[in-house]
Amino acid sequence: MRRGSAPPVGSPSMTRDSAFTSASGNGTLFSPEEVRGLMEVEFQRARRYGFPVCCLAVRPDRIEEIALFHGQESRNAVLQAVVDIVRRTIRAGDLLGYAEQDRLILLLPHLPKESFGFLCERILKAARSLEFDAGRSTHRTTLSIGVAHGDHPEAVALEVMERVALGGLEVAESAGGDRWIESEL
Repeated sequence: MRRGSAPPVGSPSMTRDSAFTSASGNGTLFSPEEVRGLMEVEFQRARRYGFPVCCLAVRPDRIEEIALFHGQESRNAVLQAVVDIVRRTIRAGDLLGYAEQDRLILLLPHLPKESFGFLCERILKAARSLEFDAGRSTHRTTLSIGVAHGDHPEAVALEVMERVALGGLEVAESAGGDRWIESEL
């Protein structure tokens, strides 16, 4: 149903809470809880050795409306397409993340603060190019992204970074979506 290079709607869909990080890039290797544990280990390693780490919270704009007007299948197709964009945009070795409700929570180790704006713009641009055929109509997808970076002295726990990234996501959504916002601690 979707135009572009992403897999068809009939491909495995995202569940309400699922992991999407895998060794092969096309299946689920770990549960969301296991991925969350791996993210915590990676975050603590970044703190210990002083390398940069970034947390992104990503959600398709108007996802509730898509599900309401176009059905659950369209919602799942949009979420899967967003996961596919993230996988194509971010090197596999630099990506840990899971889906929670209708959003993705990502941890990107080794991503310097100076680079996450460029990365977010690439993700947003790729999402804008998606077009979904929902039978009687088509719809385009945009995203909102909240960003937090671990170089702040108060970024002492992964939960703090996630909360800050989710705050940025809320600001991006309330500003109309189709943007990324770096949220301060």
